[in-house]
Amino acid sequence: MRYEDYIGNLARLAVELVNTGTADGLTGTDADLLSEHQVSRPTAGELAPLLALLGPAMAAVADGTDPSPASRPSPGSGAAARRGSRTSPAGRPR
Repeated sequence: MRYEDYIGNLARLAVELVNTGTADGLTGTDADLLSEHQVSRPTAGELAPLLALLGPAMAAVADGTDPSPASRPSPGSGAAARRGSRTSPAGRPR
């Protein structure tokens, strides 16, 4: 199997999961992807967090719009905050 085929199969699996909301009815190549990689079918509860992120991303691709970020860092949570401020209390660079 070529890389392009694998990516196509993975994309088709993602679309199937988003469209049906479950992995219970997977057949053919979609089911084969899981079994070939020794992945058990996820339960609805296990699949829900993925679908919550994958659904809007797939809709953005289908609509040709920019997807919203899956998460946004909270203020003061980035690497700069862990290193300490790079500006003085007056707002000037140190």
